[in-house]
Amino acid sequence: MFENFDMNDKKGFSGLNNLGTEIDDIIEEHNHNNTLKDENKNSASESKKNKRHTNTGATNSTDTNVSDINENEDKGSLAWLWWSISVGIVIWLIIQTNSGGSSSSAKSLYTKPVKIDDYYESKPEIYADTLDKNQLLYCEAEKIRLDTVENKIDKYSSYEVDKYNRLSNDYNSRCANKQYYKNNMYYVKRNIEKKKSQLQEDGLNRFNTSYKNKYILTVNATPHDARIRILNIKPKYKDGIRLNKGSYHIEISKKGYKTIKKWVSLDKDMTYTAKLTR
Repeated sequence: MFENFDMNDKKGFSGLNNLGTEIDDIIEEHNHNNTLKDENKNSASESKKNKRHTNTGATNSTDTNVSDINENEDKGSLAWLWWSISVGIVIWLIIQTNSGGSSSSAKSLYTKPVKIDDYYESKPEIYADTLDKNQLLYCEAEKIRLDTVENKIDKYSSYEVDKYNRLSNDYNSRCANKQYYKNNMYYVKRNIEKKKSQLQEDGLNRFNTSYKNKYILTVNATPHDARIRILNIKPKYKDGIRLNKGSYHIEISKKGYKTIKKWVSLDKDMTYTAKLTR
């Protein structure tokens, strides 16, 4: 803008030059002012540019910080995601384990029970006064085993006789004159009946497995000193001789008496009685 100045000092035409000079000065001053204004504008624009550059730098710095924050947020989100997945897997495994256990429990509840053979022999102590059911079971089973071989052992074999006597004595020391409960005997009888055949076979196998296919033949003759022979085999007759299943030709004789000859069929233990006549 033009500055105010005072015109009263300038008089006449001579003042024109002065006036002109003053105008030039004014114009020059005006141009100078314009120049200053342009410079100021330029400096202002430069300042703005600098400010823009500064702001741009600040903006870049802010962008960097925002980027770092976003990156940290992404990392945090990713970590949270993995943590959530891990927790989910653990919970799933626990549920599966519990459901497996529950299903197993359910199966165990609804599985058809398997029948178990409760046959169990327990040999009693010698000094026991009262037998429990398993001890009583042993005594009854042992009695069957011994009874089976009592008349089948070779009475002319000291080994078999001694063995039988040893087993019998052991049985008596453990089982004879012992007390037991009546209900236990019911249990024993029920189980023994199922095992009887096996027990008899076990008794025979203690001595000689061939006993199962052999039978005892005994001949009771009168007079008692009569001679007894089996004519169709080589072994000599003796009381309680053990023979295979089959037919045997027996001869009973004594001087002064009529001789008796008889065929017998042997398919079980047998006692043949014969009386000679004069």
